[in-house]
Amino acid sequence: MRLLNLLITTFSFIIFCYSISFSQDLDIEIFSTANSGLPDNTVIAIELNSVGTKWIGTGNGGLAKFDGTNWTVYDPTNSGLPDFWVTSLAFDADNDIWIGTVFGGLANFEGTNWTVYNTANSGLPVNTVNALATIEGSNTKWIGTFSGLALFDGSVWDVFNVNNSDIPDNNVTAIAIEDSSLKWIGTGNGLASFDGNNWTIYNTTNSGLEHNYINDIAIENNGMKWIATINGLTSFDGNNWNTYLTSNSGLPANHVTGLAIDSDNNKWIATFGVGGGLAKFDGTNWTVYNVSNTNIQDFLRSVATEPNGNVWVGTNGVGMAVLNENGLTSVEQINDAGVEDYSLKQNYPNPFNPNTNIQFSLPQSSFVTLEVFNLVSESVGVLVSEELNSGTYNYDWDASNFTSGIYFYRLRTPNFIQTKKMILLK
Repeated sequence: MRLLNLLITTFSFIIFCYSISFSQDLDIEIFSTANSGLPDNTVIAIELNSVGTKWIGTGNGGLAKFDGTNWTVYDPTNSGLPDFWVTSLAFDADNDIWIGTVFGGLANFEGTNWTVYNTANSGLPVNTVNALATIEGSNTKWIGTFSGLALFDGSVWDVFNVNNSDIPDNNVTAIAIEDSSLKWIGTGNGLASFDGNNWTIYNTTNSGLEHNYINDIAIENNGMKWIATINGLTSFDGNNWNTYLTSNSGLPANHVTGLAIDSDNNKWIATFGVGGGLAKFDGTNWTVYNVSNTNIQDFLRSVATEPNGNVWVGTNGVGMAVLNENGLTSVEQINDAGVEDYSLKQNYPNPFNPNTNIQFSLPQSSFVTLEVFNLVSESVGVLVSEELNSGTYNYDWDASNFTSGIYFYRLRTPNFIQTKKMILLK
């Protein structure tokens, strides 16, 4: 998806740092070069690792890492990154990041050491990398380039192109892994599935695709494929095709640049065009966020979701946004020393209306989940879901969108679980 969009003119806007609330619960925060460590305002790729750290590939500023507080920028002047233009990101089984670039090939960063693969030292067919994907639990990399699909298992390279396979085009723009054997490949001339031996090709002549240029692919747990094209969004369940356009759905623009599916199976759709922006589709209803109703821009490049409901959006020249329809989740560390045991404090105030504070302590680094449940044990929000260092933390919960009643909040780590009751009284 990225190479075509890289050639589109970047729009310039003045960026300010602000957060807004849309209706009672939607929160949005904007990051740009003016108010954060983001090195460039064109955000082409966003990936989150297993502990929730955001890795951000930019149009001309290199790679940024954001842990929610601190920014670290990697570019050719201060690291082994071979190019300022980052097109694609993926994590391997060791949680090491792989970075595709426009001119510098493929890079692997292990936290300290960099390894660069290009046409001079590897089987990479060209130094322009458009897309990356890895198989869960494996270190095998699938690499979409401007000159074919490359497979790298850590030592051996294989390349599939129009001369030695049935792939429909050498410009590989998107890759999604359905299982260890089935890969879905988006190209500049149609969609392909590949099981390691056989290719099946889908295009506008034999499927429900409205356009053959594929920008992105996302797959639900039930196997439903969602395909972003430069003219519409298409779903495919293996038998039936459905295409969503501005003319037959709530899609705000037909040029779809990015897709993400959250834990509730909502489809988050980045579009590119006047009146475009970010769309959420729950299978029935459409919700659109753009300049007409929020400070989300119309011209978007990428989207990623977190388990806590945060949605991260990359724009074409105006920075990056994060939004949450239930209020942005954030956690403040107030003490990082002297904690000897796990603890979960009673929220304060209690009863409350509509805000309350929850404090907890960790004696060691842990992956932490702080979740709220209603009286019938239904989850109403994941407040924290990330790796935290040892220390004491405060979390402010805004329950403006919830009705009066009894709620429970639960802290869970690999070594500790505790639940407490709180009362919302309006």
